[in-house]
Amino acid sequence: MAKHFSFTALNLRPLSQNKRPSGPLMKFGKDLAAAHNIKYPTNPMPFAIRLTVPLEAKVFYIHKVTDRYDADNISKPLWDALQKSAYGNDNVIKYLETLKMDFGKTPDRFELDITMMDEQDFVVLFDFMYSKTSSSDRLVYVAISDFQSKNVRFI
Repeated sequence: MAKHFSFTALNLRPLSQNKRPSGPLMKFGKDLAAAHNIKYPTNPMPFAIRLTVPLEAKVFYIHKVTDRYDADNISKPLWDALQKSAYGNDNVIKYLETLKMDFGKTPDRFELDITMMDEQDFVVLFDFMYSKTSSSDRLVYVAISDFQSKNVRFI
């Protein structure tokens, strides 16, 4: 599976589907692009050639402060915010994984699938969750890769 990109953004709160006028959506898209461009300065977003192949998309939103947004309400605005920067239309996303987790209220054990997460993103995630010096209250992890039909099964 070819991963096109992944990045983390600290102290960025996703928009809610219920409250997303065009101005904040454009700013959110610019904030996401800025987080992407920190990691990929030689291939900045918006891309010169936008992705058009079927894609898988993953977003983890982990927060340490109270946040009442529902996972499904934060997903759609995020993918809309990346339109025209990463892909022409979010209809190229065929498989979607969304996680919203309140780290302050999480049981002692939880599992995240980080098998495709690169080291730089993992370090940011680990520091966010476990570093005593982290001043960040929110983390958004975004990953886009080629669609893999093996994730869709009929049993």
